[in-house]
Amino acid sequence: MLRKRRSTFWVVSTHVLTTGMAIPAVAALVAAAIIWFGGLRDPLAVLSIQAGCAVVGYVGGTYYSLSYLKRTANHENWTDCTTPSVIAFAICAILGFAWSVTQLTEPNAASIGVLGICYALMIVVFWKITASGFRHMAERSTEVGDLKKSPNYVGKSHTKRAVFGRLVGVCIGLTVGFVVGLAVAIYLDGPGWETRLIIASVVGGIGAFLGLISGPPRW
Repeated sequence: MLRKRRSTFWVVSTHVLTTGMAIPAVAALVAAAIIWFGGLRDPLAVLSIQAGCAVVGYVGGTYYSLSYLKRTANHENWTDCTTPSVIAFAICAILGFAWSVTQLTEPNAASIGVLGICYALMIVVFWKITASGFRHMAERSTEVGDLKKSPNYVGKSHTKRAVFGRLVGVCIGLTVGFVVGLAVAIYLDGPGWETRLIIASVVGGIGAFLGLISGPPRW
């Protein structure tokens, strides 16, 4: 696929809309489905599921958007897109935080604080991943020396190995996190099995997230 020369506005708007709206919307639907099918009523459990899915959605959306831009677009200086992308994403995140607060069944200082920490974390992670991604894309464009050249010179096998490595990290992190979370919940011997599985799922999601971002990004 040949890449087209794109403006800063196009790159920023595509990156932010994909990361801040499209993929997180899918993650929100997944969270709603888990809550509905699980018949969850505990506000803390509902908040944990929503926050966990939101973090995974935003992080996954960031990587997906960068991958899409790398395959389809060229830019004279990718690093010029970093700051406006972070600012636009922060605005979207603040709006998302405000909407999430209105959806709380029992809003209080603890639940609002948890949401605030999650959204602040997402902004920082978005900034780090985006800055690293655009920097690598700029370096690659410089090495190629011709922005109109097809990106296939890198070789598909390299890309497949990078994606496979990410998937392996996610699977390992998810499995280890789920087992550890379940073991801790059983050891505490307080909550019932429904809450134990929720705790295990949240910890597993955190493990999958750590597995996804572990190691230097590969582009």
